[in-house]
Amino acid sequence: ITSFCMIAEELARYNASSALLVIVQNVGLMPIVLGGSHEFKEKYLTRVVQNKDLVSFCLTEPGAGSDSASIQTKAVLTDDHYLINGRKVFITNGGVDNLYTVMAYTQPSKRMEGISAFVMEKGTPGLSVGKVEEKMGFRGSNTTEVILDDVRIPVGQRIGDEGVGWWLMMRTLNRSRPAIAAQAVGVAQ
Repeated sequence: ITSFCMIAEELARYNASSALLVIVQNVGLMPIVLGGSHEFKEKYLTRVVQNKDLVSFCLTEPGAGSDSASIQTKAVLTDDHYLINGRKVFITNGGVDNLYTVMAYTQPSKRMEGISAFVMEKGTPGLSVGKVEEKMGFRGSNTTEVILDDVRIPVGQRIGDEGVGWWLMMRTLNRSRPAIAAQAVGVAQ
């Protein structure tokens, strides 16, 4: 985390958007790193390195910002796939990325223990980009809405076990928050 913070700070001294892009790439990959099996990591991390793929982290929703347990996106298991529906907002890299890590309820009655994490690939039917945000700052990064409309995802694209999404999400956010603070220090410099 210390090295990551030093990189974010140094980049932000010159361009806050560039620092943000590095932070978001890390945040998008972290659920895979923390929760993926060896084979899962091999598949997606190798792809990111070889193809220079960008990744986004899809958590925030219109009614669920700082209260992440209030997300409404749902993933319903049917045979060997999930059908995912929901709307994510303020997604950095949305629309320019190749992979999306998405948080969705698989068991809403369990609240936090009912959230699961998934990897989705650009071009998946039902996955689309909505509104592009007009921002006052950080104009070097794009921020969009991501719409999930009957997105069919194989069970093999779930990150870890069903219900570990909250744990993956919180561990990811806890690792990225110091980098956001370091970014602010860089901007102040």
